[in-house]
Amino acid sequence: MSEKKSLCEMTNNEFLAELSILEDNLIEFLKYCQICNNRGFIHFKPYAWQKRKITQFAQTLHTNKPNHLIVAPRQVGKTALIAAYVLWYALFKPDKRIVLFSYKLAAAAEILRRIREMHAMLPKCLQRDTKVCNKNMIQFDNNTRIGISNYNANCVRGMSIDLAILDEAAFAKDSTFSDFIKSVFPTQCGRKDAQMIIVSTPSKVKSEFYMLYSHLLSNDSSFNVEHLKWNCISSRDAKWKRQMQHYYDTATFRSEFLAEFV
Repeated sequence: MSEKKSLCEMTNNEFLAELSILEDNLIEFLKYCQICNNRGFIHFKPYAWQKRKITQFAQTLHTNKPNHLIVAPRQVGKTALIAAYVLWYALFKPDKRIVLFSYKLAAAAEILRRIREMHAMLPKCLQRDTKVCNKNMIQFDNNTRIGISNYNANCVRGMSIDLAILDEAAFAKDSTFSDFIKSVFPTQCGRKDAQMIIVSTPSKVKSEFYMLYSHLLSNDSSFNVEHLKWNCISSRDAKWKRQMQHYYDTATFRSEFLAEFV
């Protein structure tokens, strides 16, 4: 059996057929994505949980349960997952507004940098021209924009957001997050197929984020809620657990690596 042609070797009809596949199949799109680690740029080979969640993001987009809340440990690939999904969404869905929220503006800017980087490493024929490309915004030639913000209620008033990404929401100040949540939900009400994805490492039990998590977990809503455990990556075994316990105090280890609310 002959190897699959590279995108550059495809005829125009073959390339259009491949684009149609990538638009419908995120796992196929990931095969063209690269991420940067301590060895440099490598092809993105998602973990099983990443494959499952990114497929769910796309499959639920046009349903009455399009939103997702994920509580997860540190260093399991949350940012890579979000970067890949946002990039796919931005490339294939014109005239959309995407906003990356985080507890610090610098943290949101870092996610946007990862998206810019991932876009730049795609094959040239998959890249889109940009109208705006800086540390605060990317606007592609299909008029889809990706912007950033912290959890500031005043920043979202008057916005209409198609895809809202809430990063590390558990670490926002309680009063700030409470006001923000009340402000951000209405920004999506008037948008067809709007989606919100909340991904965070857990923090304390008595917090606004924990209250939101508990409410969505125990009530029927538009959210799919999942709590990933420390061993969602297959290489994390009992030996890994003992090593981490050696380096971190008990509360930090339980919160950031066992994904427990403490």
